[in-house]
Amino acid sequence: MATLSSRNLPIPPLTINSGNVNYGNVTLASNNVFSLDSFMQDRNMNPNVKIYEIYESPIDLLALSSAWKRLRDAGTAHGRIGKLLDKDLFDSLISADYTHAERIRDYYSKKIVMWKLKGERMSNYRNDLSTFVHSDGMKFKEEMLGLAYYLPAFYDYDIQLDEVRLQVDPPCLAKNPMINSSRTLTPIKRITQKTKRISVVQYWLKDVKNDHAVMIQIETKNQLEHLWNHVFNNNNLIEITGNFHLKQRDNFEYLSVTNWELTRG
Repeated sequence: MATLSSRNLPIPPLTINSGNVNYGNVTLASNNVFSLDSFMQDRNMNPNVKIYEIYESPIDLLALSSAWKRLRDAGTAHGRIGKLLDKDLFDSLISADYTHAERIRDYYSKKIVMWKLKGERMSNYRNDLSTFVHSDGMKFKEEMLGLAYYLPAFYDYDIQLDEVRLQVDPPCLAKNPMINSSRTLTPIKRITQKTKRISVVQYWLKDVKNDHAVMIQIETKNQLEHLWNHVFNNNNLIEITGNFHLKQRDNFEYLSVTNWELTRG
């Protein structure tokens, strides 16, 4: 018997009028940033000078992103929506998308307040996040499009991770890995995480001895994932032998397991 282990789209028309550039439903307010004529003529500009385009949309960008995720989850976005500013996405908005956008804003606004109260370092990402969630989402720079696109997915992941946090105690262990260690675990939650680079399933468990959080991560394309799903869903106690590493995410400490083998379950 094999051992279950870790080894095994349409483009909107572009028009220019009254000093603005209109791209579908979105207006690029050029008069707020630069003169198009002077910009095109200035060939001797210092290459270190940066020009930021300000987009002005009649719809909150986060509501658009929430709508696109809703459509992707339902399998109805493929082939007709390829960008956050596509006309078809504007036409697909429903009231629930606005409500969800406000829910996301409220969640991250409170999280940012806690980071600042605790004196945590505000990375570039956190600063951009703060700027975006405290805006109305209707005027934004181009670099905010990526953040807006992923934020509903980040929110889904973060609120599920909050459920895990409530059921465990932080490890407070030495940072050295625990090599070839065995632990008896009880399943808590299965979370799918998708980003631009990866698509994985995180299996969160609790060490029955000390209530520490333990996470096993498997790529969604792993051919043995269905076997591990069966074990995870049908066993109250699972014994894993592997290398346990202390990890941290937003001050949440947990143990990640590599080179693991299922020894009971």
